[in-house]
Amino acid sequence: MKVLTAGGFDIIHTGHIFRLKVAKAFGDYLIVNITPDNRMKRKGKNRPYLSEEERQVIVYNIKGVDEVVCVPSEDEDHFGYEMKLVETIRPNVFLTEKYDKRLDNFCKRLDCRLIILNEIQGIDKKHSSDIDAKLD
Repeated sequence: MKVLTAGGFDIIHTGHIFRLKVAKAFGDYLIVNITPDNRMKRKGKNRPYLSEEERQVIVYNIKGVDEVVCVPSEDEDHFGYEMKLVETIRPNVFLTEKYDKRLDNFCKRLDCRLIILNEIQGIDKKHSSDIDAKLD
């Protein structure tokens, strides 16, 4: 079973590790999409701290990750980009943070199970932007 999740992974923290561990539990092949640099720049003036190539190497070396990709991004909204990921990768399971009806319907049409990370109990809700705020 092929599982896809995505994120910036610019400042690796426990929330990332939790996300990857949970995602891997839904299948036997975990693909992680690294948010491209042009999307990461929206998170702040100094972002990304690490290039998408560096982030790919780091994430690939985390236990349980089988493949790392970086699907290019035009100027779609967040859920438009996630739909592009699902369409490009064609996973059996897509694990994301927030629910969106458009994404849910899209996944159903492609026979892809949508898992919402924020609905899983015990989640570590830390975000890189929380750490980034402390650095300023």
